[in-house]
Amino acid sequence: MRYDWNKQEVTEFPGARHPDLGDPDQRRTVELAGDRSNRLEPLTLTAQYMLASMQLECEPDAELILPVPDFEVYESIMRLLVPYFTETQAIHFGGKEWPCEIRLCHPRTSVTKQFQQMKQSGTLNPIVQAMFRQKPDSDAEWREVRHFEINRAVLETFDHSEFEETLDLFKKSLLKTWGQLVLNPQGWLYTDELRHNPALRFFSAHFEHSILTVQRETGKITFLTLF
Repeated sequence: MRYDWNKQEVTEFPGARHPDLGDPDQRRTVELAGDRSNRLEPLTLTAQYMLASMQLECEPDAELILPVPDFEVYESIMRLLVPYFTETQAIHFGGKEWPCEIRLCHPRTSVTKQFQQMKQSGTLNPIVQAMFRQKPDSDAEWREVRHFEINRAVLETFDHSEFEETLDLFKKSLLKTWGQLVLNPQGWLYTDELRHNPALRFFSAHFEHSILTVQRETGKITFLTLF
């Protein structure tokens, strides 16, 4: 079934780029020491989103690897994310400063506690709540999928200026590096009700192309690809 907020079913679209970071044999790891003194109240929206995406209840050792094309992105990650984690590293390749990667793992205990309290009380950012509605599906079986492009002109835009800083980081880090932004929503089903989802409405309004990957048999949505 195709709804009026879908342009069309697509059979193919551009894949992600895989940039050459340099010689991996010349990898240099630098421990990061962000300012952890005053960044815990409240959690930044970027930290809320990333903590939710890590699904720590299921994967306590999950880590984030973020591409860093330049110093501007480095400064943003140092400010918005690094203070909340106990293991933080910059990984440089081929003797170059940029591009590099930043690895984040094991949120601070106080951060995890605060995040869980916000989650239980329903005070997480509405886009974060809408993107991650439930725990990740443990069903690892491969299933046939279909791809539907969103008609953003039909969806009602969800304006949320506070989330623009997070979106800007995603564009300058992930989109700039890979040529697309691939999100992994949890608890999304391909029904007409999805048109009201704040996360779908927000993200699709900021990209020319927004494509849902849907399991043909179950209707579960596994990816939202933006470019």
